[in-house]
This record gives sequence, structure tokens and C-alpha cells, in this order.
Amino acid sequence: MTYDKDYTYVPIPTMITDYPAIGHDRRYDNLEITRASGLFLDTRAIGADWRMRSLQVILILTIIGTSSCRFANVPKSVKREFTYCYDDKDIRIDSLINVKGYYSFNQKYPLPYDQRLRVGIIYESEVLFKKDGTITWSSSGDIDQEIKKIKNGKKSWFYEYGFWGKYIIEGDTIKAQITNHPSPLSATWMPFEVWFKVVSRDHIQLIASRYLYYDKVHQDKSRMNLVELEEEEYLSAKFKSLDVELPSKTWLKKKKWFWCEEEQYKEWKKNRLK
Repeated sequence: MTYDKDYTYVPIPTMITDYPAIGHDRRYDNLEITRASGLFLDTRAIGADWRMRSLQVILILTIIGTSSCRFANVPKSVKREFTYCYDDKDIRIDSLINVKGYYSFNQKYPLPYDQRLRVGIIYESEVLFKKDGTITWSSSGDIDQEIKKIKNGKKSWFYEYGFWGKYIIEGDTIKAQITNHPSPLSATWMPFEVWFKVVSRDHIQLIASRYLYYDKVHQDKSRMNLVELEEEEYLSAKFKSLDVELPSKTWLKKKKWFWCEEEQYKEWKKNRLK
């Protein structure tokens, strides 16, 4: 990559599949192969190109062969910043809002995945709260598609892919910490937190969000990196009922670090296998 118009190898790649390409560029540099003329006319480039391709194939086969599933291991940084642990108890959210369905956003809002890019990720999104404190954040239509699969008896990856997390309730505010579940070949983790204000049983508003990463300067984890909206900027989500209740089967429950107590996790795992 370039830095101040100069090519550099200092930045550490975010994806393991980038390493063969870096080795390829270094070989070109060592051979002093530059520009298109070097690429097409210098026969020494052939060896560097074939080596990169062979390493990419070996890397992909190694990842597929050694991975016990289709998903990347959760990094320590994500585990560390998840402070809302799971205890398999009824949070009684149904006394606050309607949970026999999901809440739909149809507005765009830049959740702080990357404070520099301000990527907008709420665009016709859907939020579903479960009574045990788990939550899913889905693209528009995903939940309805899952309902169709259940009715038709089809296999689904709804509980393995996508964004899942844990929420807590503080007064009239629901706070949720959520992360995605990427594959090993594109392991970009995007954990974030969102706050919802309860307006009525069928109406919530998104009032704040933050990217879950450690900030050495502002070390109050309850508000670290928090972006709070002004009241006139609050984003509303309206309730849509479902005639089928989706079970709480998020992939996060299979992770010991997600639980408040190890014994709770062991008990759940034992009961699950019965």
C-alpha cells in the first residue's frame, strides 16, 4: 500500500489472504521489475507470479482443511469489549415492548464502524429481540425469509451468519452489543453497540451507537467512542408482527466467553445435548 505517495510494507494486513500478494510485490522489488513493460516483457516475472498463485492456493486449502467450521475464530479484542454477558435468563423485555415480531428501520444512519468513513449501515434493517437477552440485526427481508424456510422445512444458516449479540435494559433504554460472524477467508470483524429508546410497546428509536474498540484516552467503557444523536435525529423503528416465533439459537451461545459464568455454559451445553 502507499503512504504519502511512497510504497511501503509497514502496515500489517487485516486479512491473511493478503500475504501472498505482499510476497509477490517484494519479489518484484528485489528483481527491480517495474511498470507494464517489466510485467509483460521480463521473463523473471513469471516465477514470481506462479509462486504467488501457488501460495494462494495452498493458503486457501490450508484454511479449508484446518477450519472446523465455516467461520473465523473470535478475536480477543471482540471478546474483551463485549461487556454484556449471557446468563440464559428471561429479561422480561415483553413487559416493556412487544417482542412477537421485529422492529424495522427504513432510514439510513452512519453507525460508527469506522469513524473516518462513517459507513451507513442502517438501511431498511430489522432488529429482533429475544426474551433471553439475545438480539439479531438483519438486513431487510432476512427474517421473513427465515420464516418461509421454517414453514417449508428448509435448512437455514440464519443463526450462524449475520449480526447477533446481547442486550440489557436500563430504564427506558435498551443497550445492545452486537457482532458479525465472518468466514476465515474474509475475517473482518465489526462489533458495535447501539442504544434504543422505548417510545411505546410497538415503537423504539435509535439514539446512540459506538464501535466496540478500546480507547486508551477515554477509558470509561460504558461510553467509549459513543456517538449520541440529537433528539431531532433519533431514528424510529416500527414493530412488525410475526405469526411464527423464531427460536433463540444464536451462534454466540456456543462460545464460552459469551456467558457470565462457565458453569452456566456447561449446564446449557449438557442440556442441549440431551
